[in-house]
Amino acid sequence: MLNHFIPLVHVGKYLLMVVLNAMHRKVIKIMEYQVLIILSVA
Repeated sequence: MLNHFIPLVHVGKYLLMVVLNAMHRKVIKIMEYQVLIILSVA
């Protein structure tokens, strides 16, 4: 039973890292756009 469960935990951690990484990149892009907008207005 545990032998089947452990790989799922690793897959879950990997997917979580991928999702967090993707979200982090999107947040950085949004922040960059906001900075560009602020600079162009100022």
